Amino acid sequence: MILETYYLDCLAQASYLIISEGEALVIDPQRDIKIYLEAAKKHNAKIKYVFETHHHADFVSGHLEFAKVHDATIFMGKEAKADFNFVGVADGSVLRFGKAKVEFRETPGHTLESVCAVLFDLEKDAKNPEAVFTGDTLFIGDVGRPDLLGATISKEELATMLYNSLQTKLLVLPNETKVYPGHGAGSMCGKALSNDKVSTIGREKDTNYALQAKSKEEFISLVATNQPIAPKYFPLDVQINRKGAQPLQNVIGNLRPFSTQEVVLLQNRGAKILDVRSHKDFSQNAIPSSINVGLDGSFATWAGCVFGENDKVIIVAQEGKEAEVATRLSRIGLDIAVGYLAGGIESWEGEMEPKPRLAPKDLESILENPNFQFVDIRGVGEFQTERIENFKNFPLNNLSDSVANLSKDKEIILMCRSSYRSSVARTFLENLGFKKVTDVEGGILACQEDGLKIVTEECSMSKV
Repeated sequence: MILETYYLDCLAQASYLIISEGEALVIDPQRDIKIYLEAAKKHNAKIKYVFETHHHADFVSGHLEFAKVHDATIFMGKEAKADFNFVGVADGSVLRFGKAKVEFRETPGHTLESVCAVLFDLEKDAKNPEAVFTGDTLFIGDVGRPDLLGATISKEELATMLYNSLQTKLLVLPNETKVYPGHGAGSMCGKALSNDKVSTIGREKDTNYALQAKSKEEFISLVATNQPIAPKYFPLDVQINRKGAQPLQNVIGNLRPFSTQEVVLLQNRGAKILDVRSHKDFSQNAIPSSINVGLDGSFATWAGCVFGENDKVIIVAQEGKEAEVATRLSRIGLDIAVGYLAGGIESWEGEMEPKPRLAPKDLESILENPNFQFVDIRGVGEFQTERIENFKNFPLNNLSDSVANLSKDKEIILMCRSSYRSSVARTFLENLGFKKVTDVEGGILACQEDGLKIVTEECSMSKV
């Protein structure tokens, strides 16, 4: 039996391929499924089965393309509501292929339809499981957040279900059972996820903060509070995953190269320019009204905070990177890239403007000036842990909901950790008509280095 892990760093998302005797199962595939098909071909196997642990909110899955194009059977929890055909599994449902056996266990809590898969390698040990694939029910160092279905069911009710699922379905497995979760550190599906890619049930019992709760009530209090602000694209991704996404190639294949004149014409018709250069390069010279989300960071997450499903986007990127940008947008359900500036920024023939930044040493002299608005767009936990006096916290995750609290008559000074997110926020606000916006060069890290006074305090686990 072969088990391979595929980890998508930009979304902190894990998927898995299990192969036995020429047949294969994919668990929680990312939208661009080519990597699994190539791996299966290398091992002379056919992907016949796809298992979705739940309807994902933070990325778009490739399950439907496997079913429609490659004739794979989709397995999901029997409580799932979907517009495509799937085999509904419940406690005790079993899938066998080759020398592999998968037993399914219903684990509601993160979502109502959540299911985990217990894997047995029948050649090695038919009685004791090799591993459990826990989706967003159990992470390494954390558990799934129970607050994403607020309109349907309360987070306290889901947290109660999650507690019961963990105690009766997962923690009863042998301590040696390997744990393969759906996400790692950086995901917004929890608040204390580890960078580790694999653990064991025994290790999680000993070290996972949520599993140290001495009662159900304490567990509910721990996991139902201080979760990161969910990005605006989460509901969209759930909707897409319930219907199934179109093949990614349909999106990438429609990208068109545009000249400067064509870009200007499209921009005048409402298209938005997405410049994915580093924030440092962007600040030197930028196309007016372009939005900067650097491809070198958590690109999709932050792009999903400032673009919507109905936007039309023109990409400005290093030549040859355009398809990557469109792919990373589509991984979170934003099939919005219509084309790109042919030749990249070097080919632009129109007006350009620098984006000067405020040096930390100059920030100190204006902190008491009432003519400025000081906005820290880091996460709530980051802000509470360390901040500069007089800054208000409007996290980038939901900055669009906070603009009503900002005046267009006073200059806005933006702060983040290193200038990556503040460049995103600055250009987003400028597109909303805020003319007086700048950001602190180097963010709070540079402020610390320059000796500015930092307010620090102990904080909860939420960092986003």
